[in-house]
Amino acid sequence: MANIRVHDSAQMQWRSAAAIAEERGIELMEEFRGTSLVFHERGDDAHPQLFELRFEPGSEVSVHAHEQDEIFYVVAGSMKLGKKEIGPGSSVFVAGNTLYSFGAGKDGLQVLNFRPRFDQSHISPEEHAQARGVAR
Repeated sequence: MANIRVHDSAQMQWRSAAAIAEERGIELMEEFRGTSLVFHERGDDAHPQLFELRFEPGSEVSVHAHEQDEIFYVVAGSMKLGKKEIGPGSSVFVAGNTLYSFGAGKDGLQVLNFRPRFDQSHISPEEHAQARGVAR
């Protein structure tokens, strides 16, 4: 892996979440229809992951968790977190295995999502509860 990689926004191709799901043979969750993304760094077991997402105005992402810690950085629009709404330049840290949800504001939402390692996990509230029950 190269020590320095440059990702020029003029060269990057945004793709619909639907196209990526179809390519990978996985079912796209309804809430991600209309969402597009681009990977800056795909990440692996030893390297961080960085991708950018665009959500349509009023989009809602249901409660879920991921295995890895993550940081969201709001690039444009606004992110609704319960009764709080944050705008460009704001960030949110979510620890791994923490249930959360969010929504896009009236102008949509564009965020950078950083994770310390590659992570495609999506843990539902039921899976989360089941895992906690086994661990006790």
